[in-house]
Amino acid sequence: MRDGERARLIKELQTICAIPITPFDEAQRVDWAAYGRVIRGIVAGGMTVLTPNGNTSEFYSLTREECDRAVAVTVGAASSTDGSLLVMPGVGHDIATGH
Repeated sequence: MRDGERARLIKELQTICAIPITPFDEAQRVDWAAYGRVIRGIVAGGMTVLTPNGNTSEFYSLTREECDRAVAVTVGAASSTDGSLLVMPGVGHDIATGH
């Protein structure tokens, strides 16, 4: 990491990091449309750092594929901003299965 990138990252991390909730439908499946709305609402509210799959957003009840999709949806929202949104995916589990 170059010095300029490091300084930018340090500055970005001196703020609040939002950990979005993961909405589920009646069948206990992730409601991806609602998740997209949650992400867009957080971004519209001015948050600049998001952690999809943070431990308070149902991380341990999601499959690996669902975790990957949550990151992809969040990154998609980030790409619609002016580049000011930092996405820091949450990780968990043990070393062998960590994602």
